[in-house]
Order: sequence, then C-alpha cells, then structure tokens
Amino acid sequence: MNTPSRFLLALALTACASGTDDAPPVVSVAIATVAETTTVTTPASRIDTAGVAEDVWSMADDALHVGTISAAALGQSGAIWIAVTGSAEHATIYRVGEAGALEVVAQDGATPGGFTQPLTLLALADGGLLAVETSTGTAVRYDPAGVALDTLTLLPLGPAITLWPDQYGGWFRRNPDATAWLRHDPLGAVTDTLRIPPGWPAVGDGVEGIARDGSMLRAAVDGRQLDRLTKAGPVLRSVWPGAPLTGEARLAHDAAGGVWLGDQPTPGRERWRRFDREGALQFVFMPPEGAHVLDRDGEFVLALQRPPAATPGLVVWRIGSMTR
Repeated sequence: MNTPSRFLLALALTACASGTDDAPPVVSVAIATVAETTTVTTPASRIDTAGVAEDVWSMADDALHVGTISAAALGQSGAIWIAVTGSAEHATIYRVGEAGALEVVAQDGATPGGFTQPLTLLALADGGLLAVETSTGTAVRYDPAGVALDTLTLLPLGPAITLWPDQYGGWFRRNPDATAWLRHDPLGAVTDTLRIPPGWPAVGDGVEGIARDGSMLRAAVDGRQLDRLTKAGPVLRSVWPGAPLTGEARLAHDAAGGVWLGDQPTPGRERWRRFDREGALQFVFMPPEGAHVLDRDGEFVLALQRPPAATPGLVVWRIGSMTR
C-alpha cells in the first residue's frame, strides 16, 4: 500500500476516535472527515478538467489554539507533526498518531529533546522527523512513532538558510555563503556538496530550493518560469501561461516528486502551482481565504486556517485529478 493510501486509511479508521480508549494522552482530539468539497483547482495547461480538494482531516481551533502553531509537517508514514509555542521561551512538539490524538513528543524544553522556539520541522523520507532550533542549530531526529533517535548540532539557520528533505531519509542544507547545498545523511554527516555554478545567478526577489534528487530550483517574481538545474547540467524550464508569480513567493516539493510554487495574488490569499517530475504544470490550487499551506505530501496538503476562515484550525485536503 503506498503512502497516500496509508494516510487515507489512517484517517478513515480514526474518523470517530476520541483518543481516550488507549493510554491516556496529554491532549486528545476527535478526528472528523468532511465529504463536501471546499475548494476547486483551476484548469491549467495540459489539464482537461478541474480537480477538487476535499477535507479529509481537520482539527478545530478549540483543540489547539491556532495562534500557538508555529510549524507543522505531514510525515511520510501518515503522521502529522505540530510545533506550538509553549510559553515565552519554550516550544512543544506534538504528533497526531493513528489513535487520532495529540501525543507529546517534546514539551516546554523540560523533556529529553525539549526545545526553545522558534522551530523548523522537516518530515524525512524514512517517515521520521527532524526538528531544529533555528537560533541555535540544535536538532533532534525522531523515528516515525515520535521516539527521539539522536541529537545533532547544526549551524544556526539564518533567514535565508533552509532545510529540504532528500530521497533517503537525509536532508539538504544551504551553506552560509550560499554557494552550495550540503547533503546530510540520516545521522547528520555531510556526504556531498552540490556547488551552485556561476551561471546560476540568484533570482533576487524570487525563490530558490533543491529537489529531493539534488536538482536545483528557482523562480523569479513577476515571471512565468520555473527553472531546474540537474546535476548533469541542463536547465529544464517550466513556463506557464496566464498570471506571473506575484507577491511573496514560496517553493516546495513533495514525496511524489512534484514541485510546488506558491505566491499571493491578493493579500491573505495563496495560490499554488504544482509541476510534475517532467516540469509539466498539473494544476493551480487556490486555498480559501485565510488558509496558509504548511506542507504537502503527494496529493495531500496540510494548511492552517485563520480568520476570516469559517472554521479556524488545521486541515488536510486531498487534491483530486492528479494526472501524473
């Protein structure tokens, strides 16, 4: 059974669970599935019909206050990881497991592997999680069940330094002088250095990243082009018709090999374009007003809904009509 199927199965099995029948969790939350369509994707180049996005999981604001969520990630094994502000100094990491309840992974800086804020959460390809204190570079790696495996010391993450997962349970990290990407294995050791060639200039107001296969990505604001530089050298360009990249741009990728390019056509409203492995534009996804996309895993999208959203909280959508 593939990862998306496992994720849907876990959601279906926990649709009515309260999380109180097993060992008492610190916080329990009911899981509910919603059948109605909430948003519609827009037909794009090479797409015959519009797809739909359906709610498959949601957690209401009264279970975990929206204002306290600082990061969240969709695990490869179907888990949902959430980082919240525990106090003025500390942060707590939760895992939504198969029982449908919030399980404390690290709390208030007091438990083993406890953190201060802010945090970066990175879902790894082996199903685990890497949690990093951005100010200190202290990181803890967890297995898919939320058990701490080891503590790592990375360089502090500056505003332009990001982490991206690779295909093997490790991750990429931009080096401080922005001239290369460093590949880390699951134990944190640097195994490869991917140099950024002189002919690959920065895009200024745009975004840059690296795909799980090690190819480099970039897109410029006010443009209609996504560039990919492979290790072999050629640059693959994905050009789309219609509106250019506007406002604050974001770049991400998913476990299925797709690349997601986000922007803001209007204040408070996000727009996401998904490209397949070959660079073809699959669809344009417009979440509801007030929704902020936090992570994506194949056909699933994790978002935080804030006012003016009708139902503030966390939500997972399943995107239909993913044709590639």
